[in-house]
Amino acid sequence: YIKPDDENYIQSDKPTDFPVIINLGYNVHGNEPSSSEAAMLTAYTLISSKSNEVEKYLQNSIVLIDPTINPDGRDRHTQWVNSYKGSPLVDDPQDAEHNEYWPGGRTNHYWFDLNRDVLLGIHPETRGKIDFHHNWYPNVTMDFHEMGTNSTYFFVPWKTHAAKDPVIPQENYEYFERLFGEFFAKGLDEIGSMYFSKEAFDKTYPGYHSSYGDLMGGIGMLFEQASSRGHKQVTQFGEITFPFTIRNQYVSGMNTVKGSVEMKDELMEYQQRFFASAITDADKKRIKGYSFKMGKDKNKTKAFIDKLMIHDISVLKDNDNFFVPTKQKNYRTIRSIFETNTEFRDSVFYDASAWSIANFYDIDYNSSSKDIQGVELDNLDNLFTVNKIDESEYAYLINSVDYNIPAVINSLVNSDILVSTAFKPFTINTSSGLIPFDYGSLVIPVSLQKISPKELFSKLENIQNKFQVNIYSAPSGLSSGGIDLGSRYVSPLKKQKAMMLVGTGVRSYEAGEVWHLLDQRVGMPISKIPIRNFDRVSLDNYTTMVIVSGSYDFNEDQIKKIKDWASNGNTIISIGSGSKFLIDKGIVNEKLLKSDKNDSKKDYQPYIDAQDNRGKERIGGIILNAQVDLTHPIGFGYEDSKIPVYRNNTVWIQPSENEYSSVVRYTSDPLIDGFITDNNAEKLDSSISLLISKIGKGRAVMFSDNPNFRGSWYGTNRLFLNAILLGDKIQVP
Repeated sequence: YIKPDDENYIQSDKPTDFPVIINLGYNVHGNEPSSSEAAMLTAYTLISSKSNEVEKYLQNSIVLIDPTINPDGRDRHTQWVNSYKGSPLVDDPQDAEHNEYWPGGRTNHYWFDLNRDVLLGIHPETRGKIDFHHNWYPNVTMDFHEMGTNSTYFFVPWKTHAAKDPVIPQENYEYFERLFGEFFAKGLDEIGSMYFSKEAFDKTYPGYHSSYGDLMGGIGMLFEQASSRGHKQVTQFGEITFPFTIRNQYVSGMNTVKGSVEMKDELMEYQQRFFASAITDADKKRIKGYSFKMGKDKNKTKAFIDKLMIHDISVLKDNDNFFVPTKQKNYRTIRSIFETNTEFRDSVFYDASAWSIANFYDIDYNSSSKDIQGVELDNLDNLFTVNKIDESEYAYLINSVDYNIPAVINSLVNSDILVSTAFKPFTINTSSGLIPFDYGSLVIPVSLQKISPKELFSKLENIQNKFQVNIYSAPSGLSSGGIDLGSRYVSPLKKQKAMMLVGTGVRSYEAGEVWHLLDQRVGMPISKIPIRNFDRVSLDNYTTMVIVSGSYDFNEDQIKKIKDWASNGNTIISIGSGSKFLIDKGIVNEKLLKSDKNDSKKDYQPYIDAQDNRGKERIGGIILNAQVDLTHPIGFGYEDSKIPVYRNNTVWIQPSENEYSSVVRYTSDPLIDGFITDNNAEKLDSSISLLISKIGKGRAVMFSDNPNFRGSWYGTNRLFLNAILLGDKIQVP
């Protein structure tokens, strides 16, 4: 009854005696622990109670309880607070028990916020939940959270949806959430707990656990309990204890079950209408689907199609052309992935204002007003094939345009295989015919290796099987166009050793994104150096230092240590406010944009509007169009010079005075997706996305934007990885 694209679907059919499916998800943020305890108490009640009320719940529902979505974060937080637990309990908010050390327990093992990952589907914890949703299609999804200690309790309705044309029917927000809110209010009224709704939290971003439930035709909701952040704390209202927080979550969880059972028929009818209207709404729209090509970067395209398929979206293939028809039951998820928005009803966002995932992957897609035929993909096993390597006595060649090339480079240098990169393109005869090679392509000479030709060939076969890239055999170094293989523009690569500053003041999300990228996709270790140990750490063994966004309180001697190290020929890679730090401390000779010219002229504003007006100037997340210099080592491996980039900060770096250093520049009128004020939009005209600054014999690769955002920006990961693997090849003229 919820699969209108199924051949046996009959719209008039309604389920009879079918249970309402309730999904209770707890503890996605590890240091919000009350919900997991409430989960166990809820499960105990539903299993053991003999009351008529609970019997009614069980007869009319299936309650799915996930007590700990984020076990790694919960372990970190639990270990911390129990290590500092006093007897008697210490309620001082400044006590160590209530103040976790960096990175805290909120995030998972790689320091990611799993409650932002559901649409992105990067982590195994989340991919399992996505699969769960598509197996169960819950009618109600409840996500249990905690918030600041000096608050009360939040439940739906949410703050007004910011989108002008939300993909979810208004009935969800205006009818069901209001009714559920009445159940929650009654439950908390009975135990005397204070609460609020309709403010602070919005559901504009579709990648929360609660908002993903909406895309399944259910009602996705959120609880936020003021946190005791330990066992007991003094607050502005008196005190808050861990048992008190558990009680509120338990009461609200049970009322979720109660409300779901009471509205069982309405919820199932809504879900049926939701998927039926997906087909009819798609039919009415001019856009019938989205098309894109395989392109040269086949592994990046494969990763994008994988993202579509985990969301149960049908993808059609015709040779190297792909088409995503909108007329399918998950039409609203398709809209979330492909549509872009630059106009909104509200301008203050709890999270990002841009999430068009096709742009995350730098997919060159087009909307189509016509249906395009093709064969539906069942899996990705044979999405594309790679060539068969022929053994060469002279050299092997690998084109630079593929997402997996950084991992290939890392594997080659770790295998002690001599590999070079070409700073100019060339066309050469291979065992597969005449093949063109782009900037940054790899050259592996046979005669210069320390291993035998047979062993080299075997290792290359293994690398090809693992990373699925074409490897060509060249019988001669003489090209038919461009440079020859022995050109001075072909330079050998060295093994790089990277370190990253971590600890108090560092933005753990960005640090985790770097760690995850190198760990999971490149197979390259990175040393995570706590700032508290910086004075006694020798930098001599490192070639690359990563400084992500954060607040870095270094003294003059420490600044000198960083600058001297970089001046010896090493590479600093900075992101966001990490780049601002390099400028502010004089490590690089670059400039930030000055303050607004009219700062001295202020209009008087109502006090109550201050928070919203200031909030508008914050950039929670927008997608911009930029142009990359494909001839620069940072730009090696890109098929097109136009790429989307992701900005979630207000660090504005002026273009370098060196005309060769502004490697990634914003295009004119660059906004692709998301909200930006006119004031901030003007700053884009005078700022740069990425530049290279000379530091003695070394250099700083300075990102204004975040190239690794939430582990999902496949489109700009290569810029960052090139900075690591090719950093020593960058000479600032």
